[in-house]
Amino acid sequence: MFGNIGETEQTMRDTIDFAKSLSLDVAQFSILVPFPGTEVRKIIEKEGEILENDYSKYDNIDGKMLFKHGSLTPELVERMHKLAYTEFYSRPSFILRRLWKTRSWLELKNQIKGAGAIFRMGGDK
Repeated sequence: MFGNIGETEQTMRDTIDFAKSLSLDVAQFSILVPFPGTEVRKIIEKEGEILENDYSKYDNIDGKMLFKHGSLTPELVERMHKLAYTEFYSRPSFILRRLWKTRSWLELKNQIKGAGAIFRMGGDK
């Protein structure tokens, strides 16, 4: 998860590198959501800035950061979030392992669609 209190660009970089060091079939990267009533929300309200108060948008934020705190800006965290997906899923070792495990043309087609979505998401980093 990106955007935790006290996180820096380097700790986000470390998270990406750690995920890449593991032999995983899937990785999911999320951005912290400061839900009302949580301790993290109270900290951000006191020390930072909440950028979105429409709670109906909190369940499907699609890689958007909803606050500023310390050195964390939406631009930085969103860029690192996209970078995580791009770097994790574009590694040759990951691609070759996925191809090796592919058992049908339909599965291959779905993997190609998924790869396209990931690269479109990370294309504006």
